[in-house]
Amino acid sequence: MKGFLSILGFLGLLPLAYTLSLLIRGGATGWGWAWMLFAVVFDLGLMWLSNEPRRARIALGLAAALFGILAGLRTMRSHPTGVGTLVRLPEGSAAPWYAKLGEESDLSGMLYTVFTDTGAISGDDARSSRNAYRTLRRAMYRDGEFRPVPSILMGELLGGSSASRPLAYVFNAPVEGERADRAVIVMHGAGGAQKLPCWMLARRMPDAMVVCPSAGLGGEWANDTGRAIFQMALEYVTPRSNATYVLAFQYGARGALHLLNGTLRGHVAGVALISGYDENYVDDVRRSNIPMLIVRGTTDARTPAFRLEGQGGLARIHHLDVEGGNMVFYEQSETLLEELDTFAGAH
Repeated sequence: MKGFLSILGFLGLLPLAYTLSLLIRGGATGWGWAWMLFAVVFDLGLMWLSNEPRRARIALGLAAALFGILAGLRTMRSHPTGVGTLVRLPEGSAAPWYAKLGEESDLSGMLYTVFTDTGAISGDDARSSRNAYRTLRRAMYRDGEFRPVPSILMGELLGGSSASRPLAYVFNAPVEGERADRAVIVMHGAGGAQKLPCWMLARRMPDAMVVCPSAGLGGEWANDTGRAIFQMALEYVTPRSNATYVLAFQYGARGALHLLNGTLRGHVAGVALISGYDENYVDDVRRSNIPMLIVRGTTDARTPAFRLEGQGGLARIHHLDVEGGNMVFYEQSETLLEELDTFAGAH
């Protein structure tokens, strides 16, 4: 058994090296480096089990102490605030404790880098959006009302979010028994439900309840599971707001199109699609009778340029082309937040 664990320790060197590169390139916070230290000490303990048992016991003991200290500190410093919390749908109960172990600013930066390395974010999109993405992420990290809210990404990575009980961020919730003037349900893309776009919306629209449910790291909404998760979010939001809007990114936008004439129709006041329109759903758009804002970056190679306004009386469809690529929401954040604020109050 010790030999097997030692082999695991040696095999762990490669992922540790890659994780270290993610921390460096993703712009890690202190928490990220602290967890990296724990991982290194723990891995060394495993490596030494066969040949250096005394050294291994010391390293594993230090790793256990580090884990206890970090987990305790994270648990104390990660908690709901006056503007936000992390809940389980559909009942709105508290998220699992281990969602508190990771810092969103580390996790989202690392995922962004992984997606860039694997081509899920193209090289052109990465180069044009990296600085804006980092600047916004640092601004969120400095926001003391949002930073303590537990991380949905950690819950996803550790299996705490499921189709039957998905995790969701809830920001700017109304007082118990009252309704928000408006609510926005965010359908995320690949990479999971990240706090950053939800924070951007919640800060821009403090009168709007912002709910960001998780459909997993793949961002797959265009199936029965995605439909069920969105339905839970809708049932959570509807009694708490006077009007409900949907903001959908990339794969999430395709999921919203898939739900147009089902779950969304008759229940939402408008749908905004960011970097994710699919012309195959043109008939669903025509039949839905839902006001829509379709946003596309002018250099976005993944989203086809396909305009609908003026066709078949679709004056309720507004297209917005702005400079940028598939990550245009971050590249042109001020422009798009203003447009979204106006759109989510005009219908």
